[in-house]
Amino acid sequence: MGRKKTIFPYTVETPCRCGCGGKVKNPDPWGRYKAFLPEHVNKGSAHPRWGMKEPQEQLERRVAIILSKRLEIGPTCLERDLYKYLDGLDIKYETQKQITSTIVDAYVPNLNLCIFADGEYWHNKPGAQARDEKYTKKLKELGYAVIRLTSWNYGYNLNFNPLIEFLKQNNSLMQRSI
Repeated sequence: MGRKKTIFPYTVETPCRCGCGGKVKNPDPWGRYKAFLPEHVNKGSAHPRWGMKEPQEQLERRVAIILSKRLEIGPTCLERDLYKYLDGLDIKYETQKQITSTIVDAYVPNLNLCIFADGEYWHNKPGAQARDEKYTKKLKELGYAVIRLTSWNYGYNLNFNPLIEFLKQNNSLMQRSI
């Protein structure tokens, strides 16, 4: 008996994901990549993985799955520090709240405030700051106040000054002063 004949990966054809019925030569035998014909790749705005626009409902479902996995893991050390700080101020908040396609570290419903605890390592990577600005802009357009707390000391401490300033401006809603 001879060896089993293997298919060269570039000969695998998969159907175009846009539904046109065309076939795409795929470099991956399982059909995970280059699933659009070249003329259909940039149709609409760019989706992070496939190059096509993802419907809002599908995007929110995908984010909900990410949220459920994140809740299983538990909060990061910076998020725990944020929650302790908010508990110390007797502020009612929700942890890991999903707002459209964004997951907020802490949401204060009384103030309509979204708080992010940004670590030095992950949020200084290329592209992360642009993504953070996009999320902040999107939340502000929806009418939320957004505060991003940055870490210092190699990511072990949060700078709470932006939150303190925001709470001083909105002290009528605070139960006690800072």
